[in-house]
Amino acid sequence: MSINNYIKDLLNIKDKNIVIDTENIIVKKVKYIDTKFIYGKLTYNPKACPCCGHVNESFNIIKYGSKACKIKLPSISNIPTILFLKKQRFLCKECGSTFSAKTDIVSEFSNISNDVKRKIAIDLTKISSFKSIAESNNVSLIPFLEFLKNGINLLKKDFSYIPPTLSIDEFKSTKNVSG
Repeated sequence: MSINNYIKDLLNIKDKNIVIDTENIIVKKVKYIDTKFIYGKLTYNPKACPCCGHVNESFNIIKYGSKACKIKLPSISNIPTILFLKKQRFLCKECGSTFSAKTDIVSEFSNISNDVKRKIAIDLTKISSFKSIAESNNVSLIPFLEFLKNGINLLKKDFSYIPPTLSIDEFKSTKNVSG
């Protein structure tokens, strides 16, 4: 097993298309706090264009530069960790649209990893303030509140219908009931 795989295992990155630059792991001070910076690259050959659906058989989807993303990962040994990921950009020759490579470690328009979001959800079960939960996960308060709002919307149930059968358990009536 290469050192790249050990680092990916430590960071809980299961995407095989991400390659970590093992020579370029740096610890810098950000706002007087030591922060670990890890650099990586995400690239693959897409199967089809997400815009027009054209299948990439005759190399009609070409590599078209890269886009750098800054992704917040869970802390390692109480040191905040940030992954600088260069996502591959692609150009579809059929429709002319461009798109980025996708990964499952982060949602499409987010810079907070899904592991950090899971840790926030676990921390919400404990009695503490929103600000302290956001600070302990190295997230500012506004993205934390947006995640909280979107997470609550996902958990809401639809009560706009009545089920066909209603069950009533332990019904007690009085003696003076007419009818």
